[in-house]
Amino acid sequence: FYMREMNDMYNAIRGQRHDFLNHIQVIASMLANRKYAEADKYIHDLYKDTQQIRDWIDIGHPGFSALIQAKLALSLSRDIRLDYTFSGLENLPLDIKSIDVVRISGNLLDNAIDAVTDFPKADRWVEISGVSAEDHLYIAVRNPGPVLREEDIRNCFHPGYTTKTKGNHKGIGLQIVKEKVEEYKGTLQARSNEDEGTVFTVR
Repeated sequence: FYMREMNDMYNAIRGQRHDFLNHIQVIASMLANRKYAEADKYIHDLYKDTQQIRDWIDIGHPGFSALIQAKLALSLSRDIRLDYTFSGLENLPLDIKSIDVVRISGNLLDNAIDAVTDFPKADRWVEISGVSAEDHLYIAVRNPGPVLREEDIRNCFHPGYTTKTKGNHKGIGLQIVKEKVEEYKGTLQARSNEDEGTVFTVR
């Protein structure tokens, strides 16, 4: 699992290097045509994108930080906006293993990222939030549509069940999440509607 995260991050960075010459050519053309404001904005946007991967994210938990770093790189390579908010993770209960936190959050994020990859750019976003309080960890992952049917929500945690029609999806990610949450006697819920989109919550 960790190797896959590192591979995603490596591929995104390699993609940035591959595109570097194209970016230089665009900037050079803008400057040659005295489009200074456009060049300034282009450079600013390019810097902001590369900075997301380069800067270490400190959210109070090394495992979560590394996971979000890798998923930011993956999201950036697919032109998806990944928003995250965390609090209290430095007080994560001692009986919750970091590897399990990464498995749960990573699989939920992978599902959300896959769900929006082919959406119009305005709808390509994913949100994750996490709070550790009163000896519990709460995680929520949200993305816009497509709205899941009640049948899909009932069955999505069953082995082999998937709503994805593209790619080689085996339908085991949510099963892994369910098993890990149950090991900690936690709860896992899903809801999906037009107003909120699709939300998975873990306690």
